[in-house]
Amino acid sequence: ILDQIDRNNIRDEDVDRLLQQVTTLAQHAGNDWHRVLLSHLPHPPSLQSVVLHGDELLDHPADTLVVAELPVGGEHGGVADLVLLLRRTIDDRIVWTPIAVLELKTRTAFDFTIVGVRPRTPRTERLDTRVPHHVIERRPLTDSEWERAVLSTPSLSAERQLDLYCTAILHQYSQVVPYDPEPPNTLWQGVILVDTAQPMDEAHQRFERLLLELSEELLSGGPALRHDTDRTLYTLPGDGSRLAAIILPPTDTAPPAYRESLAGPPTALPEQDPFAQRTGHRAFFTLYVAVASPTSYGRAAATVATRWHLINHIDELCATHGSSPPPAPPPPRIVWLDLLGRLPRPDQHRQLLYRRLGLDQRSAGASVSGRLLTRLRRRADTIQFVDLHEAVGAALRRPTRDQFALLERLVTDALSVSRRTVVVVDGWDQLVRQRPLAENALRALEERLVTLLDREGAEVLWIDTGVPDPRMSPTYQTHRVRPLPHDSPRARVIDEIIWNLPLPPRVVGWRAPVTEDVRVIVQDLPTVTHPWSTTIHVPQLRGWSARFRAAAVTRGPVPDRALSPTKSGTTVTSMYGRGVTLSSVRREYADVERLTDAAMGLLPSLGRSRGAEERASSVLPQQSEMQRQRQRERETPRLEQKPLPPLDHAPQGGIVERLTLRPAIAAPLLLERNRYRYSAPRGITRSWRWRHPHIDEDTPVPERVTHRPPVLAPLSGGSPDIDTVGHRRRELRRLMSAVRFLLRQEDVAIDDDLVDLLVQVRRMCTSGLEHGDPLDALRRVAGLLASREESREVWVVLRSERERLADVLTLSNRRLVERRRGTVPDLFLLYGNALLLLITALVRRPAVPPPPGVITRLWQSVAQWVLVHMGLRVDRDALGDVTPRYSVHALYSNLSWRMRQLTQGPGAAAAVAATDTVLTEEM
Repeated sequence: ILDQIDRNNIRDEDVDRLLQQVTTLAQHAGNDWHRVLLSHLPHPPSLQSVVLHGDELLDHPADTLVVAELPVGGEHGGVADLVLLLRRTIDDRIVWTPIAVLELKTRTAFDFTIVGVRPRTPRTERLDTRVPHHVIERRPLTDSEWERAVLSTPSLSAERQLDLYCTAILHQYSQVVPYDPEPPNTLWQGVILVDTAQPMDEAHQRFERLLLELSEELLSGGPALRHDTDRTLYTLPGDGSRLAAIILPPTDTAPPAYRESLAGPPTALPEQDPFAQRTGHRAFFTLYVAVASPTSYGRAAATVATRWHLINHIDELCATHGSSPPPAPPPPRIVWLDLLGRLPRPDQHRQLLYRRLGLDQRSAGASVSGRLLTRLRRRADTIQFVDLHEAVGAALRRPTRDQFALLERLVTDALSVSRRTVVVVDGWDQLVRQRPLAENALRALEERLVTLLDREGAEVLWIDTGVPDPRMSPTYQTHRVRPLPHDSPRARVIDEIIWNLPLPPRVVGWRAPVTEDVRVIVQDLPTVTHPWSTTIHVPQLRGWSARFRAAAVTRGPVPDRALSPTKSGTTVTSMYGRGVTLSSVRREYADVERLTDAAMGLLPSLGRSRGAEERASSVLPQQSEMQRQRQRERETPRLEQKPLPPLDHAPQGGIVERLTLRPAIAAPLLLERNRYRYSAPRGITRSWRWRHPHIDEDTPVPERVTHRPPVLAPLSGGSPDIDTVGHRRRELRRLMSAVRFLLRQEDVAIDDDLVDLLVQVRRMCTSGLEHGDPLDALRRVAGLLASREESREVWVVLRSERERLADVLTLSNRRLVERRRGTVPDLFLLYGNALLLLITALVRRPAVPPPPGVITRLWQSVAQWVLVHMGLRVDRDALGDVTPRYSVHALYSNLSWRMRQLTQGPGAAAAVAATDTVLTEEM
């Protein structure tokens, strides 16, 4: 390796790349360990929810509670990894008081070496060409490395972080519980340190035990600190694992012990009963909840599985109805209310409908018989699909009586036949995700649909995705799922819940299901009987992850023998109250009982008491097992504590100190079978050809400028001030700059009407800057552009686009803007008029005005500058070393190019679309 450095085949760029790879691997390991270690703890949405409703987060009676990933307010915001709370009684009310805040920190060490690898170069290069390649392997920390890590924890940044969290939590608690006679004035602070190179499942169990013992230690008064120490190290006795808690001394006095106000564990825990609010109603309501796995492809897989299961469910529902004793009634009509218009009618686009229902041979694959596909297609042809997306959109945009009357008329017409009807309501979950701010309109729409369907007396099957519960599933490492929001009007009429669940992961730390193409179907009823369940095969999901990630394999990440079908002759039972068995898609596997129980662990409502039965006999056996495990842990010795010397904040080497050269780790790559691709370091023949050469720190980096609209940062901490007087004055200056630029253009100078418009705009801006109110000046400019013939067409075409500009924002930014629009309703029509002037000048150049679609495309390419000018923050991390710069000249030049391309034909328009795609990927 040293010889290759001397030959300049290993250069500074290789060192930079090695450090970047190691840092990235360490960050990924830290994220994975955070997710896994905190997966058994509740993740409440706010401090208020856990302080006032902490009992709902308990899985077993306890007087202490540890929550994870708790959002904290304050000026800087953030999320606290761990917060410990104590159950107290204050004025005959149960309150959970915080007593400690902890951070979870990981340490990772690596071995590395360098080998030669054959580059992906043209065939003209010699076959023996080799370039440097890093081989990196994670390893446990040595004893000395672990000791240094403990002695240097917490870092200055971690201490500052804990102080900010402590201050914010205490302030929020005083606002939530102002009647506390003994509020905490400080919190215990600490860091839990973990080495990432140890078995994750074993470390997770030890971490849970460490938290339990640490909670009792802090509750009993915390460590006894001496004058020569400022930290206490806690470890599990006889435990050689790299897991430790470092507790810092309180800033003033220790937090109070609350001996007199302790409430003790609750005698009974709240239960989730989704049928508790049921009242008398005519229709039979089935809530169909499709749960997605916590992967990038989970939501799409849930949608595919839902449609495949439903078409089979409906087919059997109709078939069993027709097999009744004579005289048999006709099979029920199936009406599919499509709230988003995703499914076409069979008489319009039959093949597209089959494809979206998974009924084409390509999607179904060879595992589905042609007879079954033919039968399901015939059933799909009989379904009446009702496209409601236009009526729903109009009702949400303007929730008036007339708009809802139109929607009700469409639904009533579809259900007017006096015959048993099964109504499928599809698209509600996507509608809620698309309109997160239209809460009132969505609630009104939901209430109208429920009332209308109940009045018609139909059998309703409403598709939804459930609501995340604050409690987590350690198996899936995601939130458990509730069927409905607590205030949903559907809770009054729900009669049945059908769950469509993914299988659990194979091992701790994974999030992908054991196999993608098997789903668990659960039927829950308001009866004393246990839920009915089965597993089905979804052929469309075979190799599904391969479409979303390059590392996917064509079969599930589990040996085929573990999923071997059970022996024939297995008893097939039908759903309660129905003749549906799903026999055509049913799949039984050798370990299906364990997998099904784990899947049901996602659903806390299944663990409720059923009649006189005890909760311990419910479908969640892991809860009683958890209690037995805790009892065994109580019988073992408690924590070992050790005082640590005062913290020395001397600069540390960081991950570089834990990076060791070990050539032996490359041995598997240097075997004879790999000689075509890899070689020993002495086989390296040249260096990498770097596109961006290494730049020393002392060398000034040239500034990279872009005139594209920048990416906006999500809100974290305090909200920025938007639409201030300063922002309005700067907007007036931008208008004047655009006017000056346009008046210098030859094609504008010969357009007398446009020149007159620009002069009037300049006069209004000057008056607003020198003498008047900037807001009044901006409104006068907007009124002028809306009324003048030269700009009216562009104004009318773009008005709806401008008013919907908030749709591209994150939820936090959108709420901020909507609050401002409550004061300034025409906010989006006041900003961006300089851009509108540029577009107006462009569309007046050709003899034939361009179509409205071109005007819209031009606006969309620059519209996000409006949000920046309004005052929203730019995401500097996403920009990297690129500086966004607003330039009238550059924007006009780019808009001119787009104008030419969009008006020259489809080929040129495709070039614009490709440019937009690249722009989006880069930004």
